[in-house]
Parts: sequence; structure tokens; C-alpha cells
Amino acid sequence: MRKHFRAISIFALSLVFLSPSAYSQKSTTNFSLEKNSVNININKAKLSISIISDEIMQVRYTNNASFSTKKSLFLDERGFAKPTFKVAQLKDLITITTPKLVAKVNSKNGQVSFYDKNGKEILKEQANGGKSFSPTSFEGYKTQSIQQKFISRKDEAIYGLGQHQDRLLNIKGYDLDLYQHNTEVYVPFFVSTKGYGLLWNNLSYTKFGQPDSIKSITKNQLFDKNGVKGGLTLNLYKDSMFTEIAQPESKTANIAVVKENPAKSAKLTGYLLADKTGEYSFYSFADGTFRLKIDGKLILDNWAPYANARDRGTINLEKGKKYKIEVEWERYHVNNSFEVKWRKPSIHNETSLWSKAGEEINYFVIAGKDMDHIISGYRNLTGKATILPKWAMGFWQSRERYKTQEEVLNTVREFRKRQVPLDIIVQDWQYWKLDEWGSATFDPDLFPDPKAMIDTLHKDLNTKFMISIWGKFYRKSDNFRELNKAGFLYQPALKENLVDFLNYNFTYYDAFNPAARKMYWNQINQKLYSKGVDAWWMDAAEPELPDHDATPENMAHFMNPTFEGPGLANLNAFPLEHAKGVFEGQMQESPDKRVAILTRSAFAGSQKYSTVIWSGDIAGEWNNLKASIPTGLSFSMSGMPYWTTDIGGFWVKKPWDNKNSQYQEIYTRWYQFGAFCPVFRAHGSNTEREIWNFGDENSEVYKTQLKFSKLRYRLMPYIYTLNGMVNQQDYTMMRGLAMDFAKDEKALNIKDQFMFGPSILVSPVTDKGATAREVYLPNNTKWVNFWTGKTYNGGETVNANAPLNEMPLYIKAGSIIPFGPDLQFAMEKKADPLELRIYTGADGSFTLYEDEDINNNYLKGASSSINFSWNESNQTLTIGNRKGEFPGMLKNRTINIVFVDEAHGKGDLISNKIDKTISYDGNLITVKK
Repeated sequence: MRKHFRAISIFALSLVFLSPSAYSQKSTTNFSLEKNSVNININKAKLSISIISDEIMQVRYTNNASFSTKKSLFLDERGFAKPTFKVAQLKDLITITTPKLVAKVNSKNGQVSFYDKNGKEILKEQANGGKSFSPTSFEGYKTQSIQQKFISRKDEAIYGLGQHQDRLLNIKGYDLDLYQHNTEVYVPFFVSTKGYGLLWNNLSYTKFGQPDSIKSITKNQLFDKNGVKGGLTLNLYKDSMFTEIAQPESKTANIAVVKENPAKSAKLTGYLLADKTGEYSFYSFADGTFRLKIDGKLILDNWAPYANARDRGTINLEKGKKYKIEVEWERYHVNNSFEVKWRKPSIHNETSLWSKAGEEINYFVIAGKDMDHIISGYRNLTGKATILPKWAMGFWQSRERYKTQEEVLNTVREFRKRQVPLDIIVQDWQYWKLDEWGSATFDPDLFPDPKAMIDTLHKDLNTKFMISIWGKFYRKSDNFRELNKAGFLYQPALKENLVDFLNYNFTYYDAFNPAARKMYWNQINQKLYSKGVDAWWMDAAEPELPDHDATPENMAHFMNPTFEGPGLANLNAFPLEHAKGVFEGQMQESPDKRVAILTRSAFAGSQKYSTVIWSGDIAGEWNNLKASIPTGLSFSMSGMPYWTTDIGGFWVKKPWDNKNSQYQEIYTRWYQFGAFCPVFRAHGSNTEREIWNFGDENSEVYKTQLKFSKLRYRLMPYIYTLNGMVNQQDYTMMRGLAMDFAKDEKALNIKDQFMFGPSILVSPVTDKGATAREVYLPNNTKWVNFWTGKTYNGGETVNANAPLNEMPLYIKAGSIIPFGPDLQFAMEKKADPLELRIYTGADGSFTLYEDEDINNNYLKGASSSINFSWNESNQTLTIGNRKGEFPGMLKNRTINIVFVDEAHGKGDLISNKIDKTISYDGNLITVKK
């Protein structure tokens, strides 16, 4: 056997670790070594495995003469320490080994498989390598589409790839079209329960799974209301009540109504023939009100005024059986349309990634002991996340929109008068003159003295000010002329007179161009930042080109060319570069001030630019509230730490408004969920969103919103610690249950519950009229009901009480949660006294993090931490020595200790019974229960 063994140096019976410099060119091998890369010729193609660290390897495969030398837009330039690894070859198998990750390469077909340090397979390409290239072109640009397929075992669960609205969390076996557009955010990274994460290094339009198998239903499987094959019965109406006939009844083979059709509403009825047995997925691509029923079961029910939202529902059907199908659609806007497609049952034994344009297949594999470890590897590759300013952990008040300077000030004054906690007021669009989008200039008729307004917010009202900015420009603005003269605007929209929904010609600037980013920053710096703006809302950061039909093809056309090359090859990275320019601009202008950016889109690496992403312009419907939980979790499990939602949904359908009891209910339930998102933010259109607009101070809705606001602020020491952990430990605040309970099979597919930090299990109420909901308590631990103090065993499903003024919250046994005092804004006072609630039943610990709250000195080590640990067996709490220091640190504090049970320490109020009170000066203390 030994005569077949070949290696990069002389071996005895065992392999030894080698640095890259130890490679001898005299060795007889099928590979070569260049720095930290193992290069292999596979027929006429080239394969390279680069060792990035002990836990990260990069795979590159090309059919070109050489690999691309283009610099990555999202990889962190700091790099890694020089890795140590070993390489050996046995016949056609080349093995690359680090202390924690092993790659095995078939040198004949290029198949790569990965194993952990114990030899357990974690990821494997298909038998023939699973790699393919297909020549393609777009508007004269010749390129190739690329695809990589992996074997996916039946018991694998996969999470991530950004923000998706189709109520999926575990995306294994499903199909995603991945490009940036309103409500959908693509981040090219996912994590697996098999102990790896994958970062797909491509910027173009991408597909996960088999989206091409989502197809129109053929006419041979459709029957009209009389059972005649060839299509459904179509009825069009002039009204939304389906009464006034617009056209004679007809038959159609397409389950669709195009926007050119003048009908106000439509019904399609008939029968559907299933030609396979199994789960069928039905997809609607619709705006307006859309409903799909099959045999009377509601499969899809969605309302979206714009954006042609995709929705998905499933049902099991039997081969050869006909099913009654009913479609109802009501137009909300003249441009509304709908289409229905389906995916037939299929076996999902592979994971596939396809991209429209690429010079090579290029991906990173990150191994780790758990998902936190894997996400840490992703952030090491793409950039560490920042700590947001402390005020960003407070409440953000926003709506579409505050129309005058006095309206902004009076809104904040009302918050302060009512003693409702608030940290940020947000100014949405059209503070500029109507025909000067992109001017970054306040309309003096509406905002006569914006600097004085912001000064008043800061000095008198202790409130920060965020403002909406866009990468979009009308011709009339001075900023347009300056950018256009420099050649920094995308030209196709100007040449073709593309108009937006306000009927003005517009385009976007080229955020890929460093000089354009600098000019853009200078414009907003001079006109906005200089007036005291604290934070940026970078709306429509996809970019929204065009604003009514933003397909990847249209986007590639209108943002072409970019500084980095064709729009087709780069389009998904626009929001990354857009945020980069503002982040770097502010950091250069004010190096000591933390940046905070709210943006509608993101890409790999966006976390290093202090970005918060929100759910986009979703509608205020119960199904969208349901979708928002897996949406936020999916985004968080894509390595992105800061996410928020439009509480109550952006669009609200008439007759709903803040006086309507049905909307008050869904808004309150959404508000409860929002209080446990990384960022707590109200925003939306159609009706005001301030607390007092939902009822007077005695109404249950008002009192419940106030209750959850106060709870959020009382939890500030806990929440701000999580914020610090994002940077210090690459932590994820909003956590799918698979992150903490990976061995609990039942937890892997739960998408309506999540952990907020290490301790709090959050179970939002998402059903109309519900006063209870089922809550699964993950196994291998006990759980304490936050509201009652009652303890439950893990592995159980409980029917949790949930009146309108409560959302089920359970605390993991062994948790130590620090509560602070009541606050009106996050930095009103120090966390003194600190109420330390101990949830006994298991050992546990928590390390409190504190720093200077708003500056960047934490990057230089200006912070402190205090570890609290609970020993269940000897019933002892240990408060450790304080580590670190910073100016203004609270050196002495009072700590009130509460051992939670059914008698005390429960609920949102300050505990009326304190078990122990201690004075803490930074030195170790032990406290017996």
C-alpha cells in the first residue's frame, strides 16, 4: 500500500504538520502549493483549495486559464494568521488537514468533501464534483452562469441566506430566488446543523435549490367549473365585491391577471389534477388582495398594495385526483397583477447554488462546534460587527411621515409629557421639495430651521434624530447635477426617461465608485450631518431600479455599468457599498462617534458598517406578522446581528386604522414582538403610530404598549450586554432555537419562537383573537414562566396563557438577568440599583458588559465586565471581580438580588421583595440564597 502513497515531504507512517514553505518541488504529486493554496488541474479546469484558518477553507474552480484576480468587495482585508496545515496524496485522493478541518479532493473529477477534526463528514460535493458552467450573455456582456451542487442528507437543517417572507426558517429542500428587492434581502451565507457554514462568493443574481422547478400549471391539469379540460373559468368584475361583471365569463389556461387588464377584481374557479402524490407548493406573485383555496382549504391569503410580493403555501395531493380550486383577487392599485405557480413533489437530496454571472465557482466552508462559532468564522471573513450606540437599543418612533418641523418636536414633547420611553425620532422622506428628490435639503416652508429643531431634540428633549436618505436623484437637485457632471450616475434610466411612481425621471448614483461614495457623503455631510443628524435611514438601498418592476434583469440593465463592471455581475453588492460610503465618511468626520445606519438591504459584510436591516414594506396583516418571526431569525442566522420590523406593518388596509379594534389588536401583538427584536421600532403608513393614537391612557392597548416599552428599558443592562457581545464575541441577539438546542430535533423546525439572548424564550402571539398559544419548551433544561414564576420541565409543549396584555415569555433555568431602573431614555441614568434576578434550577452565569455608550473607545479596550455565576448545588451566587475600566464608570453600586419563584421576582414590575442587597465596589462577593 505504501508504494501508492505520495506527499509533499518525506513521511514515515504518520503525517506531520507543515507550513507552506516546507513544500518540495521535487515531490511527485498531482497538485502544487502556492502560499496557503493547494492547486490541482482537473482535466482542462483548475481547482484551488485555500487554507484560511484552522476552521476555514476556500474552494475555487475555473475553466479559464487562471483564477480571477479581482479584489473582493466583502472580504475583510485584515486577513488571518499564517495557517499551518498538511497535504498528502493517496492514489487519486488528496487530503488537506488543519487541526480542526479536513478537505479531501478527488483529483480526477474535482469532488471536494469536508470533515471535522474527528473525521465526521460535514459537507460533500456531488459525486462528479457537482460543478457546472453555462455560457450566457446580457446586453452584449458575455459571461457564464455557474452552479455548485452538494449532497444533503435527510436529517440536515439549513438556515440563512438573508431575509425571506415566505414563512420558511429551515430552508433545506426549498427554493429561493436571491437578489435584493423590497422585503427580500440576500446575504450569501448559510449555516447547517451538520457543523458547517457556507459563504458563496458571488455578487450576481443567485438561486438556492431548484427555483426553475416553480412553474406555471399546465392547461392539461386545469379544468373549468364544468369539468372540461384546458383551463379555469374566469370571471372579471368592475368592483371589489365581485358583483358588477366587467367581461363575459371566459376560460383561461393561465392562473394570472396582468396589470394591463382593467378589471377591479377577478375570480377563477374549476378543478386541478394532481399527477404525483405528495406535498405541492403553491406560489403567488401578487399585489392587491389574493386568496387561493384548494378543496375549500385556504392555501394562500395575502394583501400587498405594491411590490408584487411572493407568498408560498403547501398542501398534500394524491396522484390522479381532481381538486376544486378557487382564486379571488382584488386590485388595490392600477399596476396590480397576480400569477400562480406551483412546485410538484420532489426528493430534495441536494443543496444547490447557482449564480447568473461568474468567472469561477468560489465559496468558503467554515467549520465550528456550534452555530455561534460558525457565525464567528463568517464575521472573521467579512468583518466584525460594531457595537451600536446605547440609544439605538431604546425605542425608535417613526411613521410615514412627519410633515413639518413642529410636528416632529410636538411628537417628542408628547412622549416626554406622557412619560413614555423614547430615544429616537425618525424623519421619513419628502422633507425636501417634491421635485428635488436627492437634494438632501429641508424644504424651508416645512422645516424653516432644521438645526434649531435638532438642537432642541438633543438639549431639551434628550432625543436623537434619524433622517431618511436615498441613493436616488431627480434632475432638478444640485446634487444630481454635481454627480452627473462627474459621471457618477447610472445613465440608462436618464436616457430612457425612466419615471417613478410620482412620474419624475430619476436614477441612482454608482455606489461601487469610491469617488462617487465620497461625493455622496460630502453632500449629506454638508446639508444634513452638519446640522446634528445622529443616524441614517438609507431607504430603498437595493437600489430600487425601477421602483415598480425590480426584477434582477431590470436592475442589471438600469445600474449598468458599475465602477466594478457590468451590473449583472455586481448587482447584489450595491447596499454594501452604499452603506460603506456613509459609514466611512462619518467615521472620518467624527472618529469618536458611533455610526448607526438603518437600511432596507444588506449583503455579506454589511455588519461591519453599523447597519440595521428591517423587514421592508410589508402589510399589516396577521400572516405577515407570522412571517416576520422566521424572517428576522433567518436574517440573524445569516450572520447579521441587527434586525427590526415595521411594528404594525408598513401598509394598512382600509378600513383599518389606529381607532379600529382589529388593527389595535394586531398592532399590540406586533409591538410585543418588536420589544424583543434587536432594535425596537414603530413605523408605517396609512395611520399614525404613536401610542396615544391607539386609545387613551386607560385603554388596554395603550397600557400594554407602555408596559412593554418599560419592560424593554428595564432590561437595558441585559440588552446592552447583548449589544456588546455582538462585537466582543460575534454573538447573535435574535436566535433560532437550533442555535441553542441543536440536539433537540423538535426545536430545529420551530419558526414562531426564538431566544432573545441566552435566557429569554420569546413566543409571539400571531393569531387574531388568541388568548393563549402553544409553546414548546426545549429539552435538557427547565423553564420559568416570566409572568408567574412557575417552573416547567423542558421537552414539553404547554398551553401558555396570553391575554392581550401579555406575550408568553419563559426564562431558561440557571439564567441571571440584570434589570435596571425605570428609564425615559437609554442613557438617562446608570444601572443603579441593579436588580439581579436569579432563575434557579440549574447552574448558570451572565457577564454584564458596560462601556461609554456612544463613542468608539471600546475598540481600544475602554469597557468593563462583571461576571455573575450561580451554583445550583450549593445555592451560591458569585459576583466576580470587575474587569476593565472606562471614564465615568460606576465604581460602586447597589445590587438587589431576587431569587425568582411564584411568590416574587416575577413579571415586569420592580420586585416588591428583595432577598439580598449588597454594595459592590468591584471586588468578588459570594452570596448564599
